[in-house]
Amino acid sequence: MSTSLLYYENPSLSIEERWLLWQWSQRIGIEQAVTCSVRELGEQLGMTLRQVQKALTLLKEKGFIIATSQPNGRGRPSYEYLFSSLIKEKLLELAYPESAFLKLVKQLGNVDGDRCDVIAGQTKATTPVTSSYTKVKVAPLQHSNESSAHEESLASTAYDSCLNDPIRKTSLSLASRWVLMVKLAHADLAGTVVGLSHRRLQHLTGLSLSGLRDQRGKLFELGILAEYHFGRGSGRGVKDSNKVSYYRFDLGHPIFDSQARLAIQLTILPTRKESRSTALFDGIVDAMFVAAQAISDPEQSGTLASAEELLPPLSYIEPLAGWLVKEYNAASAAWLLERVHFYAISLLSTVWQRLAENKAGPKTPVEVIFQKIYEELPKERLSIPLAPHITIDSPCEDEANQLENENIQEKHSLIATLIYALAHHVALELQYDLGKLMFKHGYTYSSLMDFHIVPFRSDPTSLHTETLKYRPVRLCGFVSRDHPDAFKKAEVLIIDYFNRRVFMDLGAQLRRFERSSSMSKTAKPFLPHDAVLVLASKTPLGLGGKSSPFK
Repeated sequence: MSTSLLYYENPSLSIEERWLLWQWSQRIGIEQAVTCSVRELGEQLGMTLRQVQKALTLLKEKGFIIATSQPNGRGRPSYEYLFSSLIKEKLLELAYPESAFLKLVKQLGNVDGDRCDVIAGQTKATTPVTSSYTKVKVAPLQHSNESSAHEESLASTAYDSCLNDPIRKTSLSLASRWVLMVKLAHADLAGTVVGLSHRRLQHLTGLSLSGLRDQRGKLFELGILAEYHFGRGSGRGVKDSNKVSYYRFDLGHPIFDSQARLAIQLTILPTRKESRSTALFDGIVDAMFVAAQAISDPEQSGTLASAEELLPPLSYIEPLAGWLVKEYNAASAAWLLERVHFYAISLLSTVWQRLAENKAGPKTPVEVIFQKIYEELPKERLSIPLAPHITIDSPCEDEANQLENENIQEKHSLIATLIYALAHHVALELQYDLGKLMFKHGYTYSSLMDFHIVPFRSDPTSLHTETLKYRPVRLCGFVSRDHPDAFKKAEVLIIDYFNRRVFMDLGAQLRRFERSSSMSKTAKPFLPHDAVLVLASKTPLGLGGKSSPFK
């Protein structure tokens, strides 16, 4: 329950109200009552008198805090304060996963957070992880005024008088801190947030859309947030505020306490727009779709041979070739590429030794990663027709439905296996090249390392990064927190790296196909953004059943 407030959706609660509830839950406990004056309560919570008065008044009006006057003789009036059963029941009912960044979330929300240090990174696009960062102070608790990102609270006059414009621009305000805490609470181990719409963020922070935009920009300026995509592929008829966005944190930023653990930084150089070639890392999904087209067209044997050089065995694509051709969509392909990279890095970080021993392939997949792939499939959007000889009007309707379900489960399992095969292929390629490069430079390597990918932004002021193609990305390896002595290094290994490629622009071929194909105008996205990001809460139908690879 200690972090349940970060998952509690109520758009009527302001940042200050949430901060008071958070400090209370962390320092006093929501089950505990406290008898004191308003000033004394503020001292316990690390808030000024004006801050606590305003937040407390609003919380009492909303029925979240109950204040009962207590006899106190002369002097300041005393009250017994406690959480109402209304808010306690709502927090108790919340079901949420344990955050991968729980320690950092609690540090950011510490009662002494107004005086703690925060690291703000330089925002130049070419700044590597190993570059210097600027150490700055966190701004004191302030009332959130969404119409002005620069308006500071007068709560701490002595501190505010020292906040000139440069310092103010690199300080982490209360609103920025709370938004960061909420996003970190919803992030996975790779530092990606894939399940929050703008509407949900409004309900979790109390900020307006413009306020969220300002805070997102602030996190970009500080270098903490590396990438953002708004509701891409969400489909028509969905309000912008309901579209699920994609965020990626720069886990190499010092605020994540990873600088000392950095062992290797591999800059993966991209396919150039002007070159007639396709690299494996950023072109594997294009190669998959090109192969699907070529399988359906015998005249494209040369194209198939080029695409095959970047792919796992075609046996994973062939059963789905016709369906892939119909479902091709450029935006969805770009999104799928990002997910393939995520799964590949997950394999590198969790089963390095199994990869090296060829024990984590599609035929013997890592169950937790395969299950995540399966759960993220937009099953409600995948159109799977019944077998030709089956109709719903059949006298054996139950049997028809059963066969339909088996058909759907089998198709979903084939798709998940294909995605896993792509991710496994990328992971093997990176593992081989990493091992070769590290051996060349005299590094003794241990498998106990965490990896993550962070893209470069060509324009540090832009809140949107370019498509994953035609831009370099950093593959960073960090010594595991649990095994700090597992990797012996004299200095951080920084390498520019060209991965395997073929001399054919497969992306250009797909773009020509999309322009010429009438199907591309009406086809449903292969992996629509809003469907992919919401993980299923139940065990996927295909796991453990007839079509499961884990029989």
